Amino acid sequence: MFRIAMLVICLVGLPLSAWAAPGHHPPGHHPERYSINISANHGGDVSPRGHLFVHRGESVYIHIRPHRGFVVERVIVDGRNIGPVHQYELSHIHRSHNVHVEFTQRHEDEGHGGHGGHRR
Repeated sequence: MFRIAMLVICLVGLPLSAWAAPGHHPPGHHPERYSINISANHGGDVSPRGHLFVHRGESVYIHIRPHRGFVVERVIVDGRNIGPVHQYELSHIHRSHNVHVEFTQRHEDEGHGGHGGHRR
């Protein structure tokens, strides 16, 4: 009987979030970590790349480098085209984000400078 009473006391003392199903949070509760998905087509390197998790309030610096013969055509953050940048910062993260980088082959009349960079 003593063990059952101790178990009930321990379970009653748990926060509401411990009772929620995985991936579900009580109203007003903000998860501690957020999903960041960073992808790119062929033609360059993006770092970091892939699916990562960050804690609330952290920042992620994304470095974008086209391969020889390619330029950054556009960077799309959460569905919004921010232009042909070479770096981007997701700062003070408080929600999940998707970032996609599109490279394209450089045309002969574009020269060697490529597009400018941007930092947010």
